[in-house]
Amino acid sequence: MFSRQISNRCISHYEDYKNKNQIKYENVDLSGNKLVCKTKGNSDVKYAIKDIWGFKLEYQLFRCEGSKFYYVSYYGKVTMYANGKENFNGMKGNYTYTAYQFSTYFLSSGLGEEIYPQSAYRKFKEAYPQHQILFDCMGNSKTYNKFVECLKIYNSTR
Repeated sequence: MFSRQISNRCISHYEDYKNKNQIKYENVDLSGNKLVCKTKGNSDVKYAIKDIWGFKLEYQLFRCEGSKFYYVSYYGKVTMYANGKENFNGMKGNYTYTAYQFSTYFLSSGLGEEIYPQSAYRKFKEAYPQHQILFDCMGNSKTYNKFVECLKIYNSTR
């Protein structure tokens, strides 16, 4: 799973993530829809969120899609994401957690695949019938806690 080596990185493409071809920075911050990365010489390099695949803040991976970014909560056969901005702010010491952060999730069929919001769960099920075991575990529930429980079980199977 995740390496526990603490580092701040910008990741241009999914292939760069897989090949560990990532640009390392001293610090990572946000300014509007831009990721601001500080170099050792304290200069800023700015990336539009829409132009990068993801980034790491300390040991945590964030995935970007369009103008949004998501906190990677669990990954394996199915990847689960949480609200990126709130988790990013929390990691930076700006604790503004809300019930939204823990009640809403996003899904993809792997780190390099399209991200579906919780509200599009039915579309996700239709697009990925190979994950039927996960869907059976979920039953009619779409709650965050039930999904985490089922996802852990499903991702641990071969």
